Amino acid sequence: MLTLIEPPGAKRGVPTNNRSAQHLLTFAAATDDDDELETDDANERSATGRSDNRTFVQKIDDFLVGKSNSYDFSERWKREFSERPSWCDADMTLQQIKRGKARGNRLALYSRSLIQKALFSLGSFVERHAFLIVAVVLTFFTFCCYGLQFVRIETDIVKLWVARGGRLDEELSFLTRVQQYSTDSEIKRENGLGGGYQVVIHTPRHEGQNILTKEGLLEHVAIMQQIAQYKIEVAGENWTLADICFKPPSPDIDNSSMTAHYIPVIDRIIPCIWITPIDCFWEGSKAIGPHPSIEASSLGIAKEFLTSLPPKERFSWSDLDPQAIVDELDEMFSMGNTRSFFHRADIGKGYLDRWCIDPLDAQCPRNAPNHFPFCDLIPRFLEYAERSGFEVPVDAEYLRDEEAKKKSSNNQFSLFDFFGGSQFPSFKLHYIVFALSEVCEH
Repeated sequence: MLTLIEPPGAKRGVPTNNRSAQHLLTFAAATDDDDELETDDANERSATGRSDNRTFVQKIDDFLVGKSNSYDFSERWKREFSERPSWCDADMTLQQIKRGKARGNRLALYSRSLIQKALFSLGSFVERHAFLIVAVVLTFFTFCCYGLQFVRIETDIVKLWVARGGRLDEELSFLTRVQQYSTDSEIKRENGLGGGYQVVIHTPRHEGQNILTKEGLLEHVAIMQQIAQYKIEVAGENWTLADICFKPPSPDIDNSSMTAHYIPVIDRIIPCIWITPIDCFWEGSKAIGPHPSIEASSLGIAKEFLTSLPPKERFSWSDLDPQAIVDELDEMFSMGNTRSFFHRADIGKGYLDRWCIDPLDAQCPRNAPNHFPFCDLIPRFLEYAERSGFEVPVDAEYLRDEEAKKKSSNNQFSLFDFFGGSQFPSFKLHYIVFALSEVCEH
């Protein structure tokens, strides 16, 4: 902040190179007091120059004050200086203060004068060496452009926000570290934290088409089945996805117990963990298998006691009711916390109580919310067809195969051959009902 006591004197007829004798602005005529002040100031400065004991302030004055000349500037500069003197030219303001024509903060003005002097020197250097400055700037810019190829932008939230060596970092890397130091001969499976994922991206046939349809989901089921059944041979052994995928850990079973004989079967029953839309439907059980299905003979005598198992030679997750099996085992052998843990996990009936993508699928379980009991309605439908006088198309090859099976098993004559191959008699409707009823039972 600068306070002008009186307006500076007008321009006088003095040599332009005499900086100490020049007035600052040409706003008014010079007075005798101004001449006396300037003469005293000049004498004082010359006497100070001859002295060997100049103070620190005087040295600063010699370096920062008296370097600015108002005659070298335009009328616009003079107008701005009259409005904002300390901001426009700190050197000129200090000259006003030293002549007693103004009051202000000398320390702030010295700082501004130093900054203005440095910037003025820098600008003068750039003006004198314009081509050199342009070349240096272009060289530096080229160097920065070359370094852009080595820039890597980190987008992993864990690496950006989780401190290294902290508790959260230790917890995230715990499972990976344990697996690395494990001496178990079992194949290391991916842990889902630091391991990689195998991703299957199913896109529609045409751009913009909705893939979450019945046909699209059934096609995805077929693709996942092919992936699950795919085999490769390494070192004389066949490997499938079930051998390397991430699975929940097997239950701890004592080697001396009878259940230890069924550990291979239990390992096969435990499915791989994968995230897919078809896992929300019953058809998802077709993909997880196991492949091949578990043979009932592999259970030995246990199959005679487990009435909850499907009445088939082979079974898989598509017809397996885990809740019924666990409840039955708990009645025979007290499972304790295992049964409680099973119910808390809400595994329930597995896939048997999930919606079917295709409700008309003959294998769609009865517990499915959208199960269509077409097997119960077939006899009524065929009776209606007989009364209405229209025929229902039947696969003749299927009937021929079924008749051949009955003939070979019972060593009886074939009704189908007896009535002339593909020609059905009037009672063919009852035979169709009988055949379809057997299909529904299976």
